[in-house]
Order: sequence, then structure tokens, then C-alpha cells
Amino acid sequence: MRAALRSGLEGLLHYSGAAGLYARLRSLAGATILMYHSVARPAEAAWIDPPNRMAPERFEAHLRYLRRHRRVLSLGEVVERLRNGQCCPRGSVVLTFDDGYRDNLHVAAELLARYDLPATLYLPTAYIDRGENHWADMVHAALRNVRPGNVTIAGTTFDLPRETEALRSWLHADLLPATAEARRQRLIELVAALQPEAPPRLTMNWDEVRELVGAFPRFEIGAHTVEHIDLRTHDGAAATFELEHARRRIAEELGTAPRHMSYPYGRASADSIDRVRRAGYESALISSDLPLVQPGVDCFVLPRIAAPEAVSRLALWTGGGHPYLQRALLGRSG
Repeated sequence: MRAALRSGLEGLLHYSGAAGLYARLRSLAGATILMYHSVARPAEAAWIDPPNRMAPERFEAHLRYLRRHRRVLSLGEVVERLRNGQCCPRGSVVLTFDDGYRDNLHVAAELLARYDLPATLYLPTAYIDRGENHWADMVHAALRNVRPGNVTIAGTTFDLPRETEALRSWLHADLLPATAEARRQRLIELVAALQPEAPPRLTMNWDEVRELVGAFPRFEIGAHTVEHIDLRTHDGAAATFELEHARRRIAEELGTAPRHMSYPYGRASADSIDRVRRAGYESALISSDLPLVQPGVDCFVLPRIAAPEAVSRLALWTGGGHPYLQRALLGRSG
């Protein structure tokens, strides 16, 4: 009910023109940075954790709308404007992708080229080194078709399939803050316990990244750490390694060091933010419920939001008034 009310309110704000009027009256200019992950076709999409995927036709609908009604800028253009104290025009949008899915090459890049739009792709370099699927996709693949019975993981027993979602939630809570080695061992334990069907390779390797860069020069490569670990939990020397080694690996493989990075899970500590600055990056992205990028924002904590599914919601969220009008009406973003 709450989600339906929120959706209805957002539709009303968009189609009535109230959101656009509010943005103009409040002079809410600036850019919105959108986050995507996979845009896989059905055969591969079945193996990808649902929150991390969008259907190609839906993604193309986004691009069609943005091409007609918004100003899509590269991340570098936005950072340059911020450095010069300039504001991006109202309705400016930046497109970004995390994790290095193969479909970013075979689907997303071709669609971006068709609409002549720039984007930035953030790579977790160890996953590219190994051509390894993201851990959330490995969990999803393991739980796709579980056999009835009890399974024990790390001393906790789950009755499957009745408690499949409970096991999924438990694994995500366990693996998100884990070290790379602890995560690897837990996934080995999970696969040994469930013996699932082996998934296809969903992540690019370096040859495919080079193909992407060569064929689609408007798709810039950024860093997403080495092992996609949570920098809010693992700061200090661990963060320095993740940041510096990721930058070095991309430079070794592509010949150019990345200028931009995104924090895994959109989370960072004050310490890791400072280490990003010192590692030589020009910007970094963090999750935020106040997404408008305006002059004065720290380039190392640029706010970003996950792209919504519905084009009507995309229109509202990128028009400059989101979520400020909702907060003015409800006292919260909805």
C-alpha cells in the first residue's frame, strides 16, 4: 500500500508538471548521476541477482527518453564544471555502470552508441582478472533451483525451499562486509552444500574490456576497487591497497589510469574518502537520497541513485525536483 501511494504521488507530480515547476521556482539546477549494473538478455539475466539487472528494452526506453528530454553529460564534464564552480543545467544526467558485466559490452554499449550517449563503467579489477561472477550473482545462481531438505551454512540450518529467502538474506548480510577471502570460503561452502548448476560467465575479462574501449570510446573506464569490498568496514591500509592497486591494474591493462571511482555498495568512511583523494582519482561516487549534484559538493562524495525501472519515475527523478518536492509535501522523500 505504501509503495502504491508513493508511486501514485510520483506519477501525479510528474504528469501534472508540478515537479518541473517546483524545480524551476526553486532554481534546482544540477546533474543526477544514475547507476546501472546489468542489461542482460533473458538467457543471462536468469543468472543475475534481480536488483542488479534491467531488461535491454527497458534500458533502451531510458536512453530514448533521456536523449529527447534530458542533457546527458560525461562524468568528466560534470567534474570539470564543479571544479570551475559552474552548475550543470537543470535536467543534466550522467550514466554509470558498476561491476563489469559482459552485457555492458554486448548490449549496453551498442545501445549507448545508437543514441550517441556517454557513460562510465566501474570495474572491480580482481573480478575482471578472474572473469569471475559477482558474489551476489553466485548466491542467486546457487539458490535458483534448490532441492528440498535442510542445509547448514556456518553452523546455521535452513529448511529449503521454505527458508530460501531467509538464507539469501543471511548470506547477503554475511558477505557484504566480509573480506575477500572470507567471502570466497563462504561461497565454496555454499556451492558444496547445494551443488547447484554451474552458471555462465557474466563478467568481462580484460580482452573484452579492451574491445569495449576500442569500439566505444564514449564508454569511460573507472575503478570499483580490487575485490569489491566495503570501504566503510575495511578502511586504512586495506582501502589503500584496494584503491591504488585497482588504479594500477587498469593502467597496466588499458594504458591509461582511471580518473574516477565508485565506492562498492555506495558506502565509505571518512578515512577511505581521504585515501581516494590521495590515490590520484578525480572523483568518487557514493549512494545518497539527496541526488542533485550542485556546485560546492565534494567531488569525492558525488551522490548517485539507482536508476528506476519506470520511465515516468526516471523523468521525475532526473528533472531537478526529486526528492525535494516530495519532502516539501510529506516531510520525507517518500
